[in-house]
Amino acid sequence: MKLYSLGEGMKRARNNAGYTQKSLAERLAVSLKTVMNWEQGIATPSIDTLMMLCKLYNCDLDYLAGRIDCKTHSVQDISEYTGLTEKAVEMLHEWNNTLGGKFLLFTLSSLIEQKNHFRAVLSCAWNYFNPPKKEKSNSENVIVIDTSGIIPSAEETSLFMASNNLVDCIKAAKEQYQK
Repeated sequence: MKLYSLGEGMKRARNNAGYTQKSLAERLAVSLKTVMNWEQGIATPSIDTLMMLCKLYNCDLDYLAGRIDCKTHSVQDISEYTGLTEKAVEMLHEWNNTLGGKFLLFTLSSLIEQKNHFRAVLSCAWNYFNPPKKEKSNSENVIVIDTSGIIPSAEETSLFMASNNLVDCIKAAKEQYQK
């Protein structure tokens, strides 16, 4: 984690929120020079202004001050604990607010919680991101699947099928997200 000065953190948050210095100045009813001075560390905004910026950017003060990489402590904690990126944590949160997303997250949670079956999830993910290769034979196409040694055992078959359903959900969510 890189620590930022308050000015650098304010600039990062402003850029991430899609504001220009001028549009932020207009939004806060301050001069452009004031915003520039804040970001250059020449001046410091009042605590009321900092709180207003946190509300505007939907972030914690520690993010604005450059003490955490993610916009909020809860996302930062989840990111550090799981290794997921901030964007992944936010996408999971968004998905949790939809019916299809709740099913996806429930399925994913169920698969992950079965530690002895996690290989099935990995195998399915491997096959999804590394599609089978088609080789031509004399009479027909033959599908060759390279799982690099990640093959589910017989007892993992039902879980493997569930992870295939998860992949279908991921495909549907990806298609919906791209629209």
